[in-house]
Amino acid sequence: MITALYLEDFRQFEKRDFQFAPLTVITGNNGVGKTTVLEAISMLSLTTSWKTDKDTEVVRWGAPFCRVISEEKELVIQLNPYMKRMRIDGVSRRAQQIIGHFPTILFQPDDLSLLYGAPAYRRQYIDRVISQTSTVYVQAIMQLGKVLKQRNRLLKNIGDGLSVEGELCFWDERLAELHDVIQTARTAYLAELQELIPPVFAEMVPENGEIRLVYHLSPQVQAHSFLEHLRRNRVKEIAAGSSLYG
Repeated sequence: MITALYLEDFRQFEKRDFQFAPLTVITGNNGVGKTTVLEAISMLSLTTSWKTDKDTEVVRWGAPFCRVISEEKELVIQLNPYMKRMRIDGVSRRAQQIIGHFPTILFQPDDLSLLYGAPAYRRQYIDRVISQTSTVYVQAIMQLGKVLKQRNRLLKNIGDGLSVEGELCFWDERLAELHDVIQTARTAYLAELQELIPPVFAEMVPENGEIRLVYHLSPQVQAHSFLEHLRRNRVKEIAAGSSLYG
Protein backbone atom coordinates (compact mmCIF):
# COMPACT_ATOMS: atom_id res chain seq x y z
CA MET A 1 0.00 0.00 0.00
CA ILE A 2 1.25 3.50 -0.80
CA THR A 3 1.26 5.67 2.33
CA ALA A 4 3.54 8.48 1.13
CA LEU A 5 4.20 10.01 -2.27
CA TYR A 6 6.74 12.60 -3.39
CA LEU A 7 6.44 14.40 -6.73
CA GLU A 8 9.14 16.55 -8.30
CA ASP A 9 8.39 18.50 -11.49
CA PHE A 10 5.47 16.21 -12.23
CA ARG A 11 2.76 18.07 -14.17
CA GLN A 12 1.98 21.27 -12.20
CA PHE A 13 3.76 20.14 -9.02
CA GLU A 14 7.30 21.47 -8.60
CA LYS A 15 7.91 19.70 -5.30
CA ARG A 16 5.10 18.15 -3.30
CA ASP A 17 4.66 15.51 -0.60
CA PHE A 18 1.47 13.56 0.01
CA GLN A 19 0.51 11.32 2.92
CA PHE A 20 -2.23 8.70 2.57
CA ALA A 21 -4.36 6.82 5.09
CA PRO A 22 -5.71 3.32 4.38
CA LEU A 23 -8.83 5.09 3.06
CA THR A 24 -8.15 8.44 1.39
CA VAL A 25 -10.55 10.76 -0.44
CA ILE A 26 -8.94 13.45 -2.60
CA THR A 27 -11.06 16.58 -2.97
CA GLY A 28 -10.49 20.09 -4.31
CA ASN A 29 -11.40 22.64 -6.93
CA ASN A 30 -10.84 22.07 -10.63
CA GLY A 31 -7.22 22.33 -11.69
CA VAL A 32 -5.59 21.82 -8.29
CA GLY A 33 -4.10 18.45 -9.27
CA LYS A 34 -6.44 15.73 -8.00
CA THR A 35 -6.13 13.73 -11.21
CA THR A 36 -2.39 14.38 -11.31
CA VAL A 37 -1.95 12.60 -7.97
CA LEU A 38 -3.86 9.59 -9.30
CA GLU A 39 -1.78 9.67 -12.48
CA ALA A 40 1.44 9.61 -10.44
CA ILE A 41 0.21 6.63 -8.41
CA SER A 42 -0.68 4.88 -11.65
CA MET A 43 2.86 5.45 -12.95
CA LEU A 44 4.26 3.80 -9.83
CA SER A 45 1.94 0.88 -10.44
CA LEU A 46 2.23 0.47 -14.21
CA THR A 47 5.36 2.57 -15.06
CA THR A 48 3.35 4.56 -17.58
CA SER A 49 0.59 7.17 -17.65
CA TRP A 50 -3.00 6.31 -18.49
CA LYS A 51 -3.71 9.90 -19.58
CA THR A 52 -1.25 10.25 -22.44
CA ASP A 53 0.54 8.14 -25.03
CA LYS A 54 3.75 10.12 -24.38
CA ASP A 55 4.98 9.79 -20.82
CA THR A 56 7.30 12.78 -21.32
CA GLU A 57 4.21 15.00 -21.22
CA VAL A 58 4.06 14.56 -17.44
CA VAL A 59 7.34 16.48 -17.02
CA ARG A 60 6.56 20.01 -15.78
CA TRP A 61 7.01 22.66 -18.47
CA GLY A 62 10.61 23.93 -18.45
CA ALA A 63 11.93 21.21 -16.13
CA PRO A 64 14.66 18.80 -17.34
CA PHE A 65 13.05 15.74 -15.74
CA CYS A 66 10.46 14.60 -13.23
CA ARG A 67 10.52 12.13 -10.36
CA VAL A 68 7.81 10.09 -8.68
CA ILE A 69 8.85 8.47 -5.41
CA SER A 70 7.06 6.16 -3.02
CA GLU A 71 8.60 5.57 0.39
CA GLU A 72 7.45 1.95 0.41
CA LYS A 73 10.37 -0.04 -1.01
CA GLU A 74 11.72 3.37 -2.12
CA LEU A 75 10.35 2.97 -5.61
CA VAL A 76 11.60 5.79 -7.87
CA ILE A 77 10.64 6.60 -11.45
CA GLN A 78 12.72 9.34 -13.08
CA LEU A 79 11.71 10.52 -16.53
CA ASN A 80 13.19 12.95 -19.04
CA PRO A 81 12.66 13.42 -22.80
CA TYR A 82 15.33 10.83 -23.58
CA MET A 83 14.95 8.01 -21.07
CA LYS A 84 13.02 6.56 -18.16
CA ARG A 85 14.89 5.23 -15.14
CA MET A 86 13.26 3.05 -12.50
CA ARG A 87 14.75 1.91 -9.21
CA ILE A 88 13.65 -0.09 -6.17
CA ASP A 89 15.76 0.49 -3.05
CA GLY A 90 18.43 2.05 -5.24
CA VAL A 91 18.64 -0.88 -7.68
CA SER A 92 17.78 -0.24 -11.34
CA ARG A 93 14.80 -2.24 -12.56
CA ARG A 94 12.99 -2.84 -15.83
CA ALA A 95 9.30 -2.14 -16.26
CA GLN A 96 8.29 -5.80 -15.91
CA GLN A 97 10.10 -5.88 -12.55
CA ILE A 98 8.17 -2.84 -11.30
CA ILE A 99 4.65 -3.70 -12.42
CA GLY A 100 2.76 -5.53 -9.71
CA HIS A 101 4.53 -4.03 -6.67
CA PHE A 102 1.63 -1.60 -6.16
CA PRO A 103 -1.50 -3.09 -7.77
CA THR A 104 -4.11 -0.46 -8.65
CA ILE A 105 -7.61 -0.39 -10.08
CA LEU A 106 -8.50 2.67 -12.13
CA PHE A 107 -12.04 3.89 -12.65
CA GLN A 108 -12.64 6.86 -14.93
CA PRO A 109 -15.49 8.23 -17.11
CA ASP A 110 -13.83 6.81 -20.22
CA ASP A 111 -14.43 3.31 -18.85
CA LEU A 112 -17.83 3.47 -20.54
CA SER A 113 -15.79 2.64 -23.65
CA LEU A 114 -15.48 -0.87 -22.22
CA LEU A 115 -19.08 -1.34 -23.30
CA TYR A 116 -19.41 0.96 -26.28
CA GLY A 117 -15.86 1.52 -27.51
CA ALA A 118 -13.59 -0.34 -29.90
CA PRO A 119 -12.18 -3.78 -28.99
CA ALA A 120 -8.74 -2.22 -28.60
CA TYR A 121 -9.93 -0.35 -25.50
CA ARG A 122 -11.16 -3.56 -23.88
CA ARG A 123 -7.90 -5.33 -24.68
CA GLN A 124 -5.94 -2.44 -23.16
CA TYR A 125 -8.00 -2.59 -19.98
CA ILE A 126 -7.56 -6.35 -19.66
CA ASP A 127 -3.83 -6.03 -20.29
CA ARG A 128 -3.55 -3.43 -17.54
CA VAL A 129 -5.24 -5.70 -15.01
CA ILE A 130 -3.53 -8.99 -15.85
CA SER A 131 -0.09 -7.38 -16.05
CA GLN A 132 -0.23 -6.54 -12.36
CA THR A 133 -0.58 -10.19 -11.38
CA SER A 134 1.50 -12.00 -14.02
CA THR A 135 5.11 -11.25 -14.87
CA VAL A 136 4.88 -13.75 -17.74
CA TYR A 137 2.01 -11.75 -19.22
CA VAL A 138 3.90 -8.46 -18.90
CA GLN A 139 6.88 -9.95 -20.71
CA ALA A 140 4.64 -11.38 -23.45
CA ILE A 141 2.94 -8.02 -24.05
CA MET A 142 6.26 -6.19 -24.23
CA GLN A 143 7.80 -8.82 -26.49
CA LEU A 144 4.75 -8.69 -28.75
CA GLY A 145 5.40 -5.05 -29.62
CA LYS A 146 9.05 -5.78 -30.44
CA VAL A 147 8.21 -8.85 -32.53
CA LEU A 148 5.55 -6.99 -34.52
CA LYS A 149 8.00 -4.16 -35.19
CA GLN A 150 10.65 -6.56 -36.51
CA ARG A 151 8.11 -8.57 -38.48
CA ASN A 152 6.61 -5.46 -40.08
CA ARG A 153 10.04 -4.32 -41.20
CA LEU A 154 10.72 -7.76 -42.68
CA LEU A 155 7.36 -7.85 -44.49
CA LYS A 156 8.13 -4.50 -46.10
CA ASN A 157 11.63 -5.62 -47.06
CA ILE A 158 10.24 -8.79 -48.65
CA GLY A 159 7.78 -6.72 -50.65
CA ASP A 160 10.63 -4.46 -51.77
CA GLY A 161 12.78 -7.44 -52.76
CA LEU A 162 15.33 -6.82 -50.00
CA SER A 163 14.61 -10.00 -48.01
CA VAL A 164 13.35 -13.51 -48.73
CA GLU A 165 10.03 -14.98 -47.60
CA GLY A 166 11.69 -17.79 -45.65
CA GLU A 167 12.94 -15.30 -43.08
CA LEU A 168 9.36 -14.94 -41.84
CA CYS A 169 9.32 -18.44 -40.34
CA PHE A 170 11.17 -17.43 -37.18
CA TRP A 171 9.04 -14.35 -36.55
CA ASP A 172 5.80 -16.20 -37.33
CA GLU A 173 6.63 -18.86 -34.76
CA ARG A 174 7.60 -16.26 -32.17
CA LEU A 175 4.41 -14.28 -32.79
CA ALA A 176 2.31 -17.43 -32.48
CA GLU A 177 3.98 -18.33 -29.16
CA LEU A 178 3.21 -14.90 -27.70
CA HIS A 179 -0.31 -15.01 -29.12
CA ASP A 180 -0.98 -18.28 -27.28
CA VAL A 181 0.36 -16.93 -23.96
CA ILE A 182 -1.73 -13.75 -24.20
CA GLN A 183 -4.89 -15.47 -25.42
CA THR A 184 -4.71 -18.14 -22.70
CA ALA A 185 -4.28 -15.53 -19.96
CA ARG A 186 -7.12 -13.37 -21.26
CA THR A 187 -9.44 -16.36 -21.52
CA ALA A 188 -8.65 -17.41 -17.94
CA TYR A 189 -9.15 -13.88 -16.62
CA LEU A 190 -12.53 -13.49 -18.30
CA ALA A 191 -13.59 -16.90 -17.01
CA GLU A 192 -12.86 -15.68 -13.47
CA LEU A 193 -14.85 -12.50 -14.07
CA GLN A 194 -17.75 -14.52 -15.43
CA GLU A 195 -17.93 -16.27 -12.07
CA LEU A 196 -17.79 -13.03 -10.07
CA ILE A 197 -19.82 -10.49 -12.04
CA PRO A 198 -23.29 -12.10 -12.49
CA PRO A 199 -24.12 -12.27 -8.75
CA VAL A 200 -23.06 -8.64 -8.28
CA PHE A 201 -25.01 -7.54 -11.36
CA ALA A 202 -28.13 -9.39 -10.20
CA GLU A 203 -27.93 -7.68 -6.82
CA MET A 204 -27.53 -4.23 -8.38
CA VAL A 205 -30.17 -4.52 -11.12
CA PRO A 206 -32.33 -7.60 -10.41
CA GLU A 207 -34.92 -6.61 -13.00
CA ASN A 208 -32.49 -6.56 -15.94
CA GLY A 209 -31.81 -10.28 -16.32
CA GLU A 210 -28.33 -11.72 -16.67
CA ILE A 211 -24.95 -10.53 -17.82
CA ARG A 212 -22.32 -12.59 -19.65
CA LEU A 213 -18.75 -11.97 -20.70
CA VAL A 214 -17.76 -13.53 -24.02
CA TYR A 215 -14.27 -13.50 -25.54
CA HIS A 216 -14.76 -13.50 -29.32
CA LEU A 217 -11.82 -14.70 -31.38
CA SER A 218 -11.54 -14.26 -35.11
CA PRO A 219 -13.43 -17.12 -36.84
CA GLN A 220 -10.37 -17.79 -38.99
CA VAL A 221 -8.16 -18.21 -35.93
CA GLN A 222 -10.67 -20.51 -34.24
CA ALA A 223 -10.72 -22.80 -37.26
CA HIS A 224 -7.00 -23.59 -37.05
CA SER A 225 -3.88 -22.57 -35.17
CA PHE A 226 -2.71 -18.97 -35.25
CA LEU A 227 0.58 -20.04 -36.81
CA GLU A 228 -1.25 -21.78 -39.64
CA HIS A 229 -3.41 -18.69 -40.03
CA LEU A 230 -0.29 -16.57 -40.51
CA ARG A 231 1.07 -18.97 -43.12
CA ARG A 232 -2.19 -19.00 -45.07
CA ASN A 233 -2.27 -15.21 -45.17
CA ARG A 234 1.42 -14.60 -45.81
CA VAL A 235 0.90 -13.31 -49.35
CA LYS A 236 -1.70 -10.83 -48.14
CA GLU A 237 0.60 -9.51 -45.41
CA ILE A 238 3.56 -9.19 -47.76
CA ALA A 239 1.40 -7.19 -50.14
CA ALA A 240 0.33 -4.94 -47.26
CA GLY A 241 3.89 -4.62 -45.98
CA SER A 242 2.62 -4.96 -42.43
CA SER A 243 1.26 -7.50 -39.94
CA LEU A 244 -2.51 -7.82 -40.31
CA TYR A 245 -3.00 -10.22 -37.40
CA GLY A 246 -1.78 -10.41 -33.81
